[in-house]
Amino acid sequence: MGCTPDKTGITIQLVKNDGSPDGAPIFGPYAQLFGKQRPEMTPAAGATPDEIAFQGSNDWLTLIAVADTQEKLEKILTGSTLTTADTSGSSRRVQIVTDVGGVQNIYTDRITIASGPLLQLKPVPKVDVVHVKVLPAGTIIGDSDTGSGLVAEFSGNSITLAATSK
Repeated sequence: MGCTPDKTGITIQLVKNDGSPDGAPIFGPYAQLFGKQRPEMTPAAGATPDEIAFQGSNDWLTLIAVADTQEKLEKILTGSTLTTADTSGSSRRVQIVTDVGGVQNIYTDRITIASGPLLQLKPVPKVDVVHVKVLPAGTIIGDSDTGSGLVAEFSGNSITLAATSK
């Protein structure tokens, strides 16, 4: 699947384990998404039980960079060896870096659910990402769904798009 940042920017919404908002959203008109295939992201020790049960997409986001100027975005990306590979809607082990309104934030080892308009289904699904839900580090998807729909949202985001790309 291919997720690309919307040309008008991306909104990052930190959420609690139950999916409810945790603070104000962070919007940046300049954004970049990077990703790697899931096997490359799983450590030698292997996947956690929650990662096995709720794998997310085949290609995980690795870095989400959001800024309020092109210069700040370029500074975030300076020295990065990542390339804009296929990226995913439901990902684990994501790093989010924001530099908006004079406030810089780095969030590591997060679970993300990216969303936006579906641009195409074939030959590869493409999504124009406008919003990213960011769950806390250490969230266990299987334990987080207390009627919030997170399991369905996380799983459905990857299953639906994986099925359409065949």
